[in-house]
Amino acid sequence: MVFIPYYQLSSQKSSIDKPINPRNLLRAFRKLTEEANLPRIHFHDLRHTHAALMIFQNEPMKVTR
Repeated sequence: MVFIPYYQLSSQKSSIDKPINPRNLLRAFRKLTEEANLPRIHFHDLRHTHAALMIFQNEPMKVTR
């Protein structure tokens, strides 16, 4: 599990109570995957990976959705 501190995801102009800019989230995601020498994937692919792992662990389909 990788923990990304909030300050690494937010722009310098953002404050703690504002939403994270999607572009900054993607930049941080790409940077982390490059540093971990992982193949380049789309952020949305994580959703499919998570669902596949849940199915592999025999989680009920109702929970997996």
